[in-house]
Amino acid sequence: MYAWAVDGEANLNLVLVRNGIYPGIAMLDGTHFSQVLQSSKGVPYVEVLGAQERLGNPTRVPSRRLVSDLRYEDFLKRLIAAETTARAELKGIWSDKFKRQRIQMGIAPLSELQL
Repeated sequence: MYAWAVDGEANLNLVLVRNGIYPGIAMLDGTHFSQVLQSSKGVPYVEVLGAQERLGNPTRVPSRRLVSDLRYEDFLKRLIAAETTARAELKGIWSDKFKRQRIQMGIAPLSELQL
């Protein structure tokens, strides 16, 4: 199950990414994540998330998007911008304090993945 927590224009998912709590990839919906998983083989963090996704969906029920493609594309643009801001401001997981862990886990920004 994946959901956006929204209040008007405010979106908790984007706030969490903008503050470096989560990388942007963690906020992709299941449909999009499956596509990224296929196109990003060999990216360690993507593979870890893929394994977690398979554990959370053992019956392999296909994901479906309940918002329009246009609305999701807008969210995706805002998601990349939020992650770019967090990286530029060295917030949370993007800070120097977590650099070694990012490298070990293979966390890559969305802007470096094939979306």
